[in-house]
Amino acid sequence: MDMLGGTSEDYTISIPSPFAKEQTDVLIQPLSTRYHDRDNTKKRIINMLANLVKERQGNYLIFFPSYHYLKNVYEDFTTNFPEIRTIIQHSTMAEDEREKFIDEFNEESKSTLFGFAVLGGIFSEGVDLKGNRLNGAIVVGVGLPQLCLERNIMKDYFQNILNQ
Repeated sequence: MDMLGGTSEDYTISIPSPFAKEQTDVLIQPLSTRYHDRDNTKKRIINMLANLVKERQGNYLIFFPSYHYLKNVYEDFTTNFPEIRTIIQHSTMAEDEREKFIDEFNEESKSTLFGFAVLGGIFSEGVDLKGNRLNGAIVVGVGLPQLCLERNIMKDYFQNILNQ
């Protein structure tokens, strides 16, 4: 609310989750996705994805913090597991390519589909894949924005508020 200019008098609404408790399952695979650790943990990520397919077939979106990391894991994954159907988000996709990507998530599909995408990208927000078109989402790492002057100004602003 503070960042968007809201005040305590502004109208807010809190709604419950549309998902039943039985529909949610959170699995955490502890490993480092820091830039300098990525090559060392890539194989564990790829094996975790392959094991997921064995346990739970379906349609999944896998989100990475950068296109470079996404492409790197995608290339090794498809080399090691060519039998698993995959699609990948590219940094420049025309509208028809975006629609084709989303259309791949078919409810009647008998095989698993892994859609490799980037956090904060066009497929991480505002996409509604109802029913069994999407069975799960996997988030690899934390989608933190690159450091820059604007981020440093915001950091300083909030640090000053905390210190008051």
